[in-house]
Amino acid sequence: MLGLNNIHDVKDWIISHQNKDGGYGLNKSDIDSTFYAVHSLNCINPSLIKNKSLIIDFINQCQTIDGGYTFIPEIYPPYIEPTYSGIKTLEILGSKPNNKNKIIHFIGNLQNDNGGFRRSKYMGISELEYTFKGLCILKNLSYHEK
Repeated sequence: MLGLNNIHDVKDWIISHQNKDGGYGLNKSDIDSTFYAVHSLNCINPSLIKNKSLIIDFINQCQTIDGGYTFIPEIYPPYIEPTYSGIKTLEILGSKPNNKNKIIHFIGNLQNDNGGFRRSKYMGISELEYTFKGLCILKNLSYHEK
């Protein structure tokens, strides 16, 4: 797209940050770095994405019991940003998220009275970024208000 002549170096740098658990990150995997890496490799050439089942397993380990996702496995609470990253990564990999209805419920609980979305189920103000991510997640899950 930009006519870069060093795309080989870019892809190699991204690939070098994949960890043994399938995720991406500097020394330790996190869901946002994994999303950015998978999305970038997908833009360059989808065949560059290796260990897809491990990546999917890593993403699934970041999902909490109430449907949202966390930045790394085994922490709490979930937020809208890692939930967006998890859903989008699974989409790129052609995988469906677990507990679709719980995710929809989690995202629904992030909507404020003014129609916008916040990042946390506990409190927060509506922001455009969170509203964008909330709506993208719901669209991805084919949610339609009844």
